Amino acid sequence: MRANRCLRAPRLFEAFDRRETRTAHPSAFRIAKLMLYVFIAIHWNACLYFALSVRLGLGSDTWVHPNGSRPGFGRPLRQYLHSFYISTLILTTVGDTPEPRREEELLFMTAGFLLAVLGLATIVGNMSSVIANMSAADASFYPDHGPVRRYLRAHGVAGRLVRRVAAWHEHLRAQRKLAEEHAVLRHLPERLRAEVAASVHLPALSKVALFQSCERGVLEALVLRLRPQVFGPGEFICRRGDVGREMYFIREGRLEVLGADGVTQLAVLGEGLYFGEISLINIPGEPLPGPQVAIPIVPHLWRHPHGAVPRGAILTMPSPECHPLNAVPSVPSPHDAIPREPPP
Repeated sequence: MRANRCLRAPRLFEAFDRRETRTAHPSAFRIAKLMLYVFIAIHWNACLYFALSVRLGLGSDTWVHPNGSRPGFGRPLRQYLHSFYISTLILTTVGDTPEPRREEELLFMTAGFLLAVLGLATIVGNMSSVIANMSAADASFYPDHGPVRRYLRAHGVAGRLVRRVAAWHEHLRAQRKLAEEHAVLRHLPERLRAEVAASVHLPALSKVALFQSCERGVLEALVLRLRPQVFGPGEFICRRGDVGREMYFIREGRLEVLGADGVTQLAVLGEGLYFGEISLINIPGEPLPGPQVAIPIVPHLWRHPHGAVPRGAILTMPSPECHPLNAVPSVPSPHDAIPREPPP
């Protein structure tokens, strides 16, 4: 290899940086890149060790590479592996290396130890940071159960409620669901954020009969107003008498609608169905009629606060008897979504 090719090393680093931003597994790519740097450093040091051994004389002492006339050391592969092994012992400061006796050998060992302390220690430290960042990135997507557990313990809460909280956190990680999806996309420009959200949610949103007759532009504007919300198995979403403030669309899973006794199953809602459409009428204090409770079976819902539909959008709503009518207990802030003016 000609030495002038090393001048193209910055282009190689730039290619690595670009590939890291495009790969689906950046942490694994960083670890592979660091391992490549370690391998290259050990390889170059092994080449220098063999060249120095040739200059000093192969087999002249116990430190240099054995002579090729020694059984088993005549093959180039064996010579390379022996040099690579000695180089690995030096750069990893494992020890058990042959004792140097000549000045050249002492200088080579000293330079190798300094390179190991300064160079490889930095690489290993970066690898530790990558592994730590993998855990930190995973924790940033999913809420930490620790603070909630300490809060419940400090207030003396125990028993079934603690198990429900733990089960919800376990469900998020097991199903790979994000509790705050909007927080992940908040740094993107508004237009790009709309395109990303549309590419993720439009295929599932098109299954909802309420939106099948809507134009794509309306759905792209609406998808930013929808807030994904995850419920664990057996959690109550709403009860009879709760005030309806939001409308829900079922994206994944199933939802049981129970009767007044809390046992009788009246209906099971699946993907593409919705409930709580009475909340869009914006009648203050409108109570929930009909069934008493709605219990999810591993659902993933879209929550739509009333008043968040873009002005000027015309939606076609099927007859009320097509889908169950429920309401939900949570009350969002009126500033959560600001209606836009219709285009001229």
